[in-house]
Amino acid sequence: MSGSARGPTAAALAVAGAVLAYALHASGALARVEGLSWDARERLLAEPAPPELPIRLLLIDDESLARVAREQRIPWPWPREYFAALLGYLVADGARAVVFDFDFTEQSRFGVDDDNALREALAASPAAVLPLRLKGEARDWPDAPAPLEAEGMELAPLLPGASFSHADVVGGLAIAYGHVVANADRDGVVRRVRPFYRFAGRPVPTLALSAYLRPAGGTPRVVLREGALEAAGAEFPLDGDGRLALRYRRPDPGTGHLYPAYSAAGVLADVGAGTPPRGIFRDCYVLVGMSAENLFDNWPTAVKTVAPGVEVHATVLDNLLSRGFLRPVPAVMPLLLTLAISAGGAWLVLRARSAAGSLAAAAAALALPVAVAVAAHALGLAWPAAWPLLATGLAIAAAGAVGYATEGQQRRYLRRAFEHYLSPQVIARIVEDPSQLKLGGERREATIFVSDVEGFSSFAEGMDPQDLARFLNDYLGAMTAVLLAEGATLDKYAGDGIVAFWNAPVEEPDHALRAIRAALRCQRVLASRADEFAAQAGRPLRMRIGVHTGIVSVGNFGSRRRFDYTVLGDAVNLASRLEGANKHFGTGTLVSEETWRRAGPGVLGREIGRVRVLGRIQPVTIHEPWALPGEPAPAALDASEEARRLCIAARWDEAQKALDACPGDPVAAIWRGRVEALREQGATAWDDVFELREK
Repeated sequence: MSGSARGPTAAALAVAGAVLAYALHASGALARVEGLSWDARERLLAEPAPPELPIRLLLIDDESLARVAREQRIPWPWPREYFAALLGYLVADGARAVVFDFDFTEQSRFGVDDDNALREALAASPAAVLPLRLKGEARDWPDAPAPLEAEGMELAPLLPGASFSHADVVGGLAIAYGHVVANADRDGVVRRVRPFYRFAGRPVPTLALSAYLRPAGGTPRVVLREGALEAAGAEFPLDGDGRLALRYRRPDPGTGHLYPAYSAAGVLADVGAGTPPRGIFRDCYVLVGMSAENLFDNWPTAVKTVAPGVEVHATVLDNLLSRGFLRPVPAVMPLLLTLAISAGGAWLVLRARSAAGSLAAAAAALALPVAVAVAAHALGLAWPAAWPLLATGLAIAAAGAVGYATEGQQRRYLRRAFEHYLSPQVIARIVEDPSQLKLGGERREATIFVSDVEGFSSFAEGMDPQDLARFLNDYLGAMTAVLLAEGATLDKYAGDGIVAFWNAPVEEPDHALRAIRAALRCQRVLASRADEFAAQAGRPLRMRIGVHTGIVSVGNFGSRRRFDYTVLGDAVNLASRLEGANKHFGTGTLVSEETWRRAGPGVLGREIGRVRVLGRIQPVTIHEPWALPGEPAPAALDASEEARRLCIAARWDEAQKALDACPGDPVAAIWRGRVEALREQGATAWDDVFELREK
């Protein structure tokens, strides 16, 4: 291509890429990617909460539940007098506001006197803020907290129902109510909050905004308008959907919390011991919430995969106090900058004379939208990252295609020269970078699949060589088709055995799930063709599969004259050991804990226990997959899980009966033998470590 044509071509490609990328952005197709980018920037740029920030968390954590259950013999929910004690302590310590992130929608199970204890504490407190849950059967307000002077509330969404704390307990006693709607994005992550809803003719601020407005006294005044919220003399930016974009704090490396956090058990202990308040909550907003795992008040946030809901409200309050909300930017600003970056990147790719030059130009151009998004985030701007990056990538990819069509003769020669010797994936990498025609590898996480046909050697000896070759071609062809359809890289055949792997050379974020899906599909293909394969082999076929995820060395290994693209490492050995472990458990497929965890929720199956395979000291937890995400659960799964639960609980008699109810299950038979052995030993705890002495 001539030099004079490169400029107009690059500009045209940039415009086309930007139009397509922005259309996808407007349709919501890039929302998940944008969310991940947003979270990455938040984690990168988040700063710890400064000590002078007047926000404290009082958490009903696992320690609190355990301590009260152990010392008081009282399970959750606690008596109301406990919360009355907490409130009284915080007020005595000089808390500016006490914000409860849970409500009291039912009368106490401990009786009227218990309710009265909380009611009296609320009546004596000038600082309690309670939640209003905007989902429920209530259609009107049961009481009247201090009113708001509000303008522009027609912009706030109207919700038809609500759930209040029980009127007989706290009705009219809180200084304010606040809504606790999470406002999560499509992927479930809380990145923005809506400052107001409307209910029964009144504006309902978010719980944090309600707390922010009240301590000043008087009647707070707020104004809601397009693009901004005015509250208590300050203005806060709203995005196009009328929400506040949050800036999160960095979690404390010691506690894992975003703000100074204290256990409710400690405060209750001080109250019980008569210890006077220590001033740690003086002049602070104290948010009382639940962080115990079994109380299920957790939300994904930009900086924590699982965060107590109270930390979200604390973050909103923090942003209100520090004026930290991200400011939206006009769409034309990222559009113009993206056009300039993608046009420049496309021009450099068209001008490059080598694959290395094209890659360098592409990398530089693709890095710019990322750098701009990070810099804008640091400056407090809600700058998009996904569609500008996609637009630049599309322009560069199109420029590469144009260059290939006009200057790709060398690449086509390389492809023809190696197509009979290397896999298509490896050929693609060599075509892009011929320098890869050398020995060496890279460390990478991969999921390894190893399979074998049970008893293959014994029946292969009696087969005619041509029949054996025909059988192997048929069997290996069927299994290979499944593996390639799931994106695997086929490593090698070893007679009837197959070794394959995922996440190299092409990265596949769901490589663990792909491997499990491939294993189940291979077993189903074998079952569907059981009669056909049995006729060829002269006996029924059983296939054993082991799957493990770990760090491997992947690349070209061999000699300078001949080499293979393969994987090496302990992860490959462990996958092979798991394949062999099927012999011990009578199973068809075994998956390591690492693979099972990375596959994510949805795969149905059971945990068998831990195995100590030959050559490894540490035992490995193994699972047997039974069904794919979205498929119905097998009928035997519940019975198996119940039997295992009883085994873990060391309830030997019940476990024995449950295992007897699983006839024909080889794993249940092994568990049954272990139960019998443990009973004979007088053991009081389940031992699920199985020693495997052979490969």
